[in-house]
Amino acid sequence: MARLAAEDPWAGLAPADRLPGAATRTSTSSTPPKWSAEDLEARARAAEDAARETPGVTNSEGGSASWSASTWRLITSDGFAGQHRASAFSLSAQAIAGEGSGMEQAGEGRATRWAEDLPTPAAIGAEAGRRAVASLNARKIASATAPVVFENRLAASLLGPLIGAISGPSVARGVSFLKDRLGATLFAKGCHPDRTIPTALAASAPHPSMTKAWPIGAWTSSMTAFSPPGCSTLVRGRQLGLETTGHASRGLAGPPGVGPV
Repeated sequence: MARLAAEDPWAGLAPADRLPGAATRTSTSSTPPKWSAEDLEARARAAEDAARETPGVTNSEGGSASWSASTWRLITSDGFAGQHRASAFSLSAQAIAGEGSGMEQAGEGRATRWAEDLPTPAAIGAEAGRRAVASLNARKIASATAPVVFENRLAASLLGPLIGAISGPSVARGVSFLKDRLGATLFAKGCHPDRTIPTALAASAPHPSMTKAWPIGAWTSSMTAFSPPGCSTLVRGRQLGLETTGHASRGLAGPPGVGPV
C-alpha cells in the first residue's frame, strides 16, 4: 500500500518540539465493574420493562446494554510514546406508542466512560417511553419565519456540515463555501471545547498536554486540518501554511482526521 499510495509533499510527523515525551492518558471508570452477559441482559430487560410500563406505550423494540475496556499505545520514530486506557458503558431502550397507522417509535440511550455516570435502567426506559408517547398526534405547522430551539441531540447533527465546511481538507481542495471567510465569526463567542474532560466520550484528547484550547467563535487557523502533535501527520495545516492547534480525531490503525474539538 505504501508503494501504491500517491506521494504527499505535506505529510509527515509533528516537529520534535511538539512532542511531550512519554505520556499516559486514562479514561477508565473509577470503579470499573465487569458485568457478565447475564448482568447486561438484566439491565437491558429492566430498561425495556420500564419503557413498556409507560402509559401509552403499546410495544417495545427491545433494550440493549454493553461495556468494554481497551488499552492502546502509540509510538512514533520521532520519540513520542503514549498510552491510552479507556472504558465505555452503554444502555438503551426502544418503545412504540399508539395503535395502527398512528404508531410512533422513539428511544433513549446513553454511553459513558464511567459506569457510575450511566443513568439507571428505569430512567432510560421511562425516557424512551415518554419520547415515544410525546411523538403521537404530531401536527404540521404553516411555513413561517420564527426563532427555533433545537433539541440537543438534533442540534449537534446540524453542526456537522458547518464543521466540514471549515475543515482544512475542504479549504485546501477549494470546495468549502467558507474558503474565503478566514477570520469571520461563525459561532457564539462563549462556544469553545474543553478537551480535558476525563469522562467525555469524544471530547477528551488522549494527550491533552499536546493541545491548545481555541475558541470556535471565529474561523482561525485553529479550524484548519491538523493532527495530534506527535501522533501523525499535520498535512493540511502545512499545505495551507497554518500552525496546527492539535485538534483531531483518530482511531488506532489509521491517520488522524479533522475533529471539531
